[in-house]
Amino acid sequence: MPIATAVHNVGLQVGMAFIQNDTAALPVLSKLVEIIKHLDEDRLAREPDQPLKPMVLRLLGAVDRGDRTEMKALLAALETADTSVLDAAHEIGWRMITFMTTKMATAALSD
Repeated sequence: MPIATAVHNVGLQVGMAFIQNDTAALPVLSKLVEIIKHLDEDRLAREPDQPLKPMVLRLLGAVDRGDRTEMKALLAALETADTSVLDAAHEIGWRMITFMTTKMATAALSD
């Protein structure tokens, strides 16, 4: 299984659980974010839905940890990221995760 497929599939499940306040997803989210940090960004950049999805997962991790610095940086990066991949009908889950994650991060920064 290509790494992008694994990030997509596991990230989708973990992301949906997180935005629904399922705390059982937190250990998996932490591990997935740690794995993503060590991936070859050049390789991921060749995948059509990358680096957007790992960026969203990293933002979820930053929200979970309350890391305001990382939240600011990732929100800024998401503003300029190509999100057109989320326009496809089958990406509804990732659209929801991206929307809710940015909403949670923005709310956390406004405190």
